Amino acid sequence: MRGEEVTHAGTVFNINEVKLDYKPRAHIPIFMAGRGDRSLEACGEIADGLIVSNMVTASFSAKAVKVVHGAARAAGRPPPE
Repeated sequence: MRGEEVTHAGTVFNINEVKLDYKPRAHIPIFMAGRGDRSLEACGEIADGLIVSNMVTASFSAKAVKVVHGAARAAGRPPPE
């Protein structure tokens, strides 16, 4: 997604010297979805945002924010939105 040329040989597909034919955006935000503590921690460590279901409780949402923000602080980065 940075505009570099890519070659990949895998078990499902292969590509050779493929490059986007348009100028990619400078930053493409990566959002994660998850419910378990480890996935929430990973979100805080590496993602730009968290997606939660509209079917979760308010207490789960509050817990998720706390876990994600704590993991972001521990990783030395700003909390995701």
